[in-house]
Amino acid sequence: MKEITLNIVRRYRKDKIIHTTHPECWEELTPSQFIALVRVMKGDISEDDILVEMLDLPHKTVENLDLYQRYTLGQLLEFIQNKAPFNRFVIQDISGLKPPEDGLNDVTFGEFMYIDTFYADYQQSNSNDDLLNLVSCIYVRPAKTGERPEFNGRVDTTRVKTFHLLQREAIAMNYGLIRTWLEEAFPEVFPQQKEASGKPQKQSNGWIDVYDSIVGDDLVNAEKYFNMPCTEVLRYMNKKVKENRKKKK
Repeated sequence: MKEITLNIVRRYRKDKIIHTTHPECWEELTPSQFIALVRVMKGDISEDDILVEMLDLPHKTVENLDLYQRYTLGQLLEFIQNKAPFNRFVIQDISGLKPPEDGLNDVTFGEFMYIDTFYADYQQSNSNDDLLNLVSCIYVRPAKTGERPEFNGRVDTTRVKTFHLLQREAIAMNYGLIRTWLEEAFPEVFPQQKEASGKPQKQSNGWIDVYDSIVGDDLVNAEKYFNMPCTEVLRYMNKKVKENRKKKK
């Protein structure tokens, strides 16, 4: 966090010195700040509102900032242009539901295939249905038990429909950062293919083809691969692609 000292000039009273902080990276954002950045990207938040969120100051204080202070503070938001690798969900509890553990540690490969496919669908369509499907596969861990239930391949959007739209959009943006982390951690599995628009390309069969290539003729153990931790399977795949490339040379 960046330490901030503000000199607030007041017309009829003595100037006021305020000490506060401002996040410098995605990791330092609170849930409300993360949602505020979604609003920034949508263009539906005022300058005062974003400063209130980022600095954790009252509206009256922010209203007294001069133009130079506003400009300088605005520069601190440049980090949002850099989608740096980030392996956790910022919003940890919505309506009694929690996201996966940091690093997707409790997500199986079967779940991951669904999550990543719905994310690609949403990136392409920007539809509310695809967004609901994505969020419903991410927020399934009851806050009371803290344990992620066994994945059965069914997608139920009932509970996540109670989430505010901004919360759902924040979750999608958050997963985009996690996917950047996965791309850097397993570069052989996630080739950097982008459309001219900057959106990830959607392949016809996506992870179904990948799953079939892993299982191959080993149908007896198909369920085992499906229920393995996703990062273990991705690490295995990354290693195999490297080994195959060396063999071809």
